[in-house]
Amino acid sequence: MKKLYLLLVAALLTTLGINAQSERNVNVPTAGTLENYISENDKYSITKLAITGNLNGKDMVLLRDMAGAKDINTPTGGKLSELDLSGAHIVASDDAYYAYGSQSFTSKDNILGSYMFVYCGRLAKLALPADLKEIETMALSSTSLREIEIPQTVTTIGDGVFVGCNDMRKIVVPNTVKTLGTGTFQRMEGLEEIVLGNGITGLEASTFMGDTRLKSISVGTGMMSLDIILFNGLTALENVHVAEGSPYLASADGVLFSSDKTELLYYPCNKPADTYAIPDGVKKVKTSAFSGTTNLTAISIPRTVTAIEGGAFGSAMALTNIAVDKENTKYTATDNILYTKDLSTLVCIPTALKLEDYTTPAEVETIEELAIAGNAFVRKICLTDNVKNIGTYAFGFCTGLEKLLLGKNISSIGEGACAGASGLTEVYCYADELGDESVNMLAFADENIMEKCILYVPKGRVDFYDSQLWVHYKEDGEDMKFFADIREMSDEAAGIGKTETHAARPVSVYSVDGRRLNARQKGLNLVRMSDGSVRKLMVR
Repeated sequence: MKKLYLLLVAALLTTLGINAQSERNVNVPTAGTLENYISENDKYSITKLAITGNLNGKDMVLLRDMAGAKDINTPTGGKLSELDLSGAHIVASDDAYYAYGSQSFTSKDNILGSYMFVYCGRLAKLALPADLKEIETMALSSTSLREIEIPQTVTTIGDGVFVGCNDMRKIVVPNTVKTLGTGTFQRMEGLEEIVLGNGITGLEASTFMGDTRLKSISVGTGMMSLDIILFNGLTALENVHVAEGSPYLASADGVLFSSDKTELLYYPCNKPADTYAIPDGVKKVKTSAFSGTTNLTAISIPRTVTAIEGGAFGSAMALTNIAVDKENTKYTATDNILYTKDLSTLVCIPTALKLEDYTTPAEVETIEELAIAGNAFVRKICLTDNVKNIGTYAFGFCTGLEKLLLGKNISSIGEGACAGASGLTEVYCYADELGDESVNMLAFADENIMEKCILYVPKGRVDFYDSQLWVHYKEDGEDMKFFADIREMSDEAAGIGKTETHAARPVSVYSVDGRRLNARQKGLNLVRMSDGSVRKLMVR
């Protein structure tokens, strides 16, 4: 029994000894002397360390070693995962703590210097000095940080500070921070939430690039604008929050608005709801506001909306239904296709609407930019002779599109109009002359179109079209054809675009004295059809 007792006591003492070695509190009164308090035998066994006193570049070399890294390609046996520097002060010295190529980095007063803990793969939790003023470029990049508290004294966070910190789930930036560098939070694969304080007034386009799990972004009252490009690639984003009292921006249910909520700026692409009613009072829906949404199937537009910028609903991947309040004087929806009220402009065919064959109503003159972009179901698009303008990327990435018919009176086709329309094999152009002054040179620039799409033109016009740069680029010693071939329309082919249309359907209703009606009324109604004809209808 006594022998067993002694064995247990020995085991307990051994355990206590291990704990003593794995956790350590150290005071360093003189900068550069940390090595005096942590021996060579101890440095690779300590997992948790709290330091008070003064630290310089020489001390940082030891801390990097303990946290698993010497330089970019030299890992160490260090196991330090928790480091508390809240009671420490970083002071200037000539001792380099890190070298990269011909450049070396030395410590500065109250600054977490560039690359100070870069590649320290063991470091998971860090408390920064309470008097820290600045965090410089890449200071914490490619660590295993899960937790960090940024002191209220910090005013600047530099370029790429948290790049590659893939274990971090949440970051809170205090109100004192006024400057964020380029790509500060870039490629943080595990980041789910970020809270930015009131001192931040703007963000670089690359700030959140590659943060594919980011669900929530909160900004303070100082944020003056949020460019839509910031949200590109944030496929998990569900909410954007703006602090109450902001004079520049506002949010409601995680949707971003102008401060007076008259402009809808951005709807997060992964919000779980499948329907959304744009709030009454909104007057404008901005470009790409709903771009990339993955769950949204139906949108309701209120009477107050008078402006929808090009591409507002472009690439809304699940969208099938668009409804417009009957009292809206600027827009209307027919069969879930969005037009201006007078039908002169096609605004949007929803991306997921299963419409294989589309012919423009007789009134349509303009195809808005990104109007049909991303719709994979449409196989054939016929633009009647009334259509004059085709916006940029109007049919972009319509991967199922096989045949495009262009009426006689097209006067402009924007850049990338058919970019990504990888299935396009036939384009029929009925205009005798559609020259470079009307068509952007890159309107049909797509590798698949170059390889397999035939451009059909009126008889006798092959040479004219072959001379146009948007069809056959021949300048500066280059010779590049944007179509696989140019051919004259046969009599049979020439009839396709002129006769093969949808059955005419009602598009608007008028009283006998010419007033446009929101709905049919009792008595005689005049009904304008999609083919331009007018029919009389008696409602009893």
